[in-house]
Amino acid sequence: SENLRETIDFIQYWYCKNFDETDWDLHISNLRKSGYRSIILQDTTKFDSNGFIKTQSDGNCFPTETVKKLLDSAEKFNFGVYLGLAASDLWWKSDLSKEECEKWGEYQAETAVMAYSAASGYECFEGFYMPFEVYTNTFGYEKYWAKTFNVLIEKLNSLAPQYPLICSPYKSSLYRM
Repeated sequence: SENLRETIDFIQYWYCKNFDETDWDLHISNLRKSGYRSIILQDTTKFDSNGFIKTQSDGNCFPTETVKKLLDSAEKFNFGVYLGLAASDLWWKSDLSKEECEKWGEYQAETAVMAYSAASGYECFEGFYMPFEVYTNTFGYEKYWAKTFNVLIEKLNSLAPQYPLICSPYKSSLYRM
């Protein structure tokens, strides 16, 4: 049905990190012609050797140049942008501790500050995206998600409550929902 068409594109940082202005213009122009209205940049931070997000205190890990190119192009085409708040394969792990999850929320909150700083002043910025697919499993991990979400939501409410946070639900036969 025409009413059920996708309207948001999803792109991963590793794919577009070397895009220049022309690449972004072509990508967004083609999306616009195909009926898309927005794009999600999945991840916007890097991980250290322990698998945790490098924070601003470790040096600015946010890919400001890539994000600015995306925002500049989106602004030209009146195209919406959602910025992801981390980069992770950790959501596949079933053995994260409560403390690791809380720290994860803190890292996402710090990434939100960097993303909002990069996007401020751009009308095309539409909100934030949580890249971690939300699932529960038999290890009780669902109890820890609340901590992660609470830390992030508290930061977003104080930073930019007018912008939505899109979450990515995920269902797998490996986990019970």
